Amino acid sequence: MSRTVALLGTGVGGLTAAATLRDPLPATDRIVLVDRSFTDVLGLSLPWVLRGWRTRSRSPCSPPKPKPR
Repeated sequence: MSRTVALLGTGVGGLTAAATLRDPLPATDRIVLVDRSFTDVLGLSLPWVLRGWRTRSRSPCSPPKPKPR
């Protein structure tokens, strides 16, 4: 019987948890990421935002599309 794992949040923690759980789980199990919005801010660009060199709206990133099984 397949199971579904639901992870709340598509930030760095949610994506890391999904990638970590993918290998030990059987291929029949699903991992579902749940978030209010499917974008985040690229953390490496935050110093630029703090300095005023870039706006937060110019630093979005989206999680990668899932790989087909």
